[in-house]
Amino acid sequence: MNELQNNNSKQDNHSLRKSIKAIALHLSTSKRASTKTENAILNREQEEAILIDFLGKDAFYTENIKLETYITEGAEQKIYFNEQKNTVFKVNSGIFYASWADYFMSLLLHNFFFEDTSYTFLGMKKENNALFMIVEQPFIPTQSGLLGVETNKKSKKIIEKNYTHN
Repeated sequence: MNELQNNNSKQDNHSLRKSIKAIALHLSTSKRASTKTENAILNREQEEAILIDFLGKDAFYTENIKLETYITEGAEQKIYFNEQKNTVFKVNSGIFYASWADYFMSLLLHNFFFEDTSYTFLGMKKENNALFMIVEQPFIPTQSGLLGVETNKKSKKIIEKNYTHN
């Protein structure tokens, strides 16, 4: 864990409170503090309150994040293309994680092992009383589609356009 937290990856260029490292550390510290109380495990609502308090209201989705060019989705996230930066936005529900702390730890691990496709945390989005995390990642086109994901016509055009330029 310390090696992951000390890793100087690309998100260190972003504000400290929005860095994946800072969020993961804050959640783990909050979890340890809660072990001194009756309920040693934070539930999702408690974690969300801690995240919102730590990140502040400015961490919520703003118009600066353009979720316009929808590519595809799975059970846990929707993916949008960012043509200006040739990246993708991933809006994640955290459904496959026991906690948001686990989600941020998985992002840390990914960034540690796969720096070329590292995630940058952008903010949160609340929809129908559910909290979603928004991350950005470099767009990696392949000849067979978006990393093996079945894609729609619009996303196929994006992939073809970007694949031929690489």
